[in-house]
Amino acid sequence: MIVTKKYIAKFTINLPIYRYSQLELTLYGESPNPLSQGLEFGRQMFKYQIKSSDILPEVKIVTPDTFEDYRGEMWTYWEQSYDLLPNGYDFKISKFTRSRKNVLRGLHGDNFTWKHITCVSGELYLVVVDYRPESINYLKWESFLLNDRNHKSVLVPENFLNGHLCLSDECVFHYTQSYPKKYVDVEEQTTVRYDDERIKIHWPINTPILSERDL
Repeated sequence: MIVTKKYIAKFTINLPIYRYSQLELTLYGESPNPLSQGLEFGRQMFKYQIKSSDILPEVKIVTPDTFEDYRGEMWTYWEQSYDLLPNGYDFKISKFTRSRKNVLRGLHGDNFTWKHITCVSGELYLVVVDYRPESINYLKWESFLLNDRNHKSVLVPENFLNGHLCLSDECVFHYTQSYPKKYVDVEEQTTVRYDDERIKIHWPINTPILSERDL
């Protein structure tokens, strides 16, 4: 009878998702150094894919791999190595909005702000519009379905508009912003109606709930 010796190592991996989060792993292997195997597993566990959108190439879609076990899921929304922003730009502020079903926010944008957008709860329909008059894609738009299961995020450049419609009973929209100098507040932003005839966006519903600003 051949007996294969099993080696055991317990260790933790610091995760970039939350500053103080750690993942505890127990690794069983046939190598006398299962810890090295485990560290390699940890490095590969949080891979991601970044691709340009089909219609608006300046817009990027980030799709992370997830780690899932009996406790739930874990994934990385962003880390510095993603290299999403142009040189000289850094993410400076992170915000959340909670909406109920059929609430539509947008279309909003400005000349300076980059936004990294995801949905952390529920499901939303995100629309991005190229609002650069000199662009060959001026007023072209693309839609993205973001939810708390696909974990996708979208990078929206400066001079683009974005708006989103809440599809679930409730959804939480998360966006991290980058701008060169100061935060661009509502008074300095561009607001365009969701049903602007120049753009002709297809929305899943005809009568969304709007704010006074978006009317």
